[in-house]
Amino acid sequence: MADVYGNATVNIAATNAKDGTFGLFVERDRNKAERKYFQTGSGVIFEIMDDDLSERCLAGTPLSKRAWAFQERYLAQRTLHFTAEQIFGECHQHIACEAWPEGLPASTYVPHKLTEFPERHGVGTWSETIYHYLEGQLTYEKDIFVALSGVA
Repeated sequence: MADVYGNATVNIAATNAKDGTFGLFVERDRNKAERKYFQTGSGVIFEIMDDDLSERCLAGTPLSKRAWAFQERYLAQRTLHFTAEQIFGECHQHIACEAWPEGLPASTYVPHKLTEFPERHGVGTWSETIYHYLEGQLTYEKDIFVALSGVA
């Protein structure tokens, strides 16, 4: 698996899928992929930030909770996440979505769960990598070292 995901140009993820019976495409509410604004009586326009966007669409999804899928996201150069609300693109330096094609603003993500996803290179991040991996669910406990070995 390390060779497959590590050498892939892009990984396509059904991030919202609970299991293999769910497809990549789901019926979506287009309003959830649009930015929202509020105009005051004096004409000042404010953008309403969705502070739970990354938790709802990436970190808190069924695929993100599976330990086997950790290596897919960790090793891939790029991942295209198909979620229940919008499509996200992720690479080692950038995360963007339909509403934020230039990149997610700092207030819309949970740093320890999304942008601080362990770096792919560097000795100092190994303990953090193991921590994130162990947060995932495994069907069989005996698979813990097999799945982690691909990341190692």
